Parts: sequence; structure tokens; C-alpha cells
Amino acid sequence: MLTHTPTPLLPTGTYTIDPSTSSVGFSVRHLGVATVKGRFEQFEGELTIHDDGHVTATGGVLAATVESGSGIRDRRLRDEFFQTADHPVIAFTADATPEPTKRGKLHLDATLTIRGTTRPVELELKIHEHDLRIEATGEISQEDFSLEWDASGKPASSSSPTA
Repeated sequence: MLTHTPTPLLPTGTYTIDPSTSSVGFSVRHLGVATVKGRFEQFEGELTIHDDGHVTATGGVLAATVESGSGIRDRRLRDEFFQTADHPVIAFTADATPEPTKRGKLHLDATLTIRGTTRPVELELKIHEHDLRIEATGEISQEDFSLEWDASGKPASSSSPTA
């Protein structure tokens, strides 16, 4: 029987995210008209690549450090959307072996916890081997995390979601 051991995407070992050379950002389509972009100023994470190519990763974003370029919007994101007083951290975990995609990247299944709700998230990884850098992108649905706002710009419900 033939077996295939995947080549690790980077040298095996544990890597810590360097906030001075990294970023965590997002873009959201607003009312189908404009795209709002933002970032989080404080985050941390660790990635371990095992000999067999398996990846374990954990990370956290301090939700209160959201910056979108608008002070009013940022206060609303902190207070109403992310409810940072009760849910200060947006958490990420992965424990899987990345799979190659047709686009020459890697697919990684992970989980994301926002405002107490944990859901699976699919990430696409682009590896920059020359400088040991990983770019991860993915899409989430606000509704999956009970982060719905009505047409007036108010949270659709004031109740906290459960995990």
C-alpha cells in the first residue's frame, strides 16, 4: 500500500504572531452599496506545524481595539455589535491538516468565536516561503454569529447569543 505524507507548509515548529509585522483586518459590505474596511489593533496567536503537516493554531483579537476610520461607528461596533464589555475577545482555533486547492493555495478548517458564538470557518492560506509569512482569508456570515442589524442600523435583537 502506498501512503503519502504531506510536505509541511513551513518548517516544523511553533511560530508566534509578531504584531509589529502582522495585521488582522476585515471588510464588510454595507447596505449593498459601500464596503467598510477595518482592523483590530491588538491580537496574538500561535501556530504549530507538526512533522506530518498537521497544523494547530490559536489566536485572539481584543474586540475593543476595532478601528474602521469612524469614531462613531467604532463605538457602536464595540458597544452594540461585539458587546466588548461581556465578550472582550474574538477567538480563533485550528486543528487540521491543510489541503491543497485548485488555485495553488491551501484550505484550512478552523473555528471562530465571536460574542460567545462558535462556528466553523474555512480559510484559504497563501504561503510566502521566502519570508516565512502566511496570509489567511475567509468569509463569515454575520447571521451565523447572531450579529444582525436591522435596516435602521440598530442591532436586530438585544439578547446575547448562546454557544
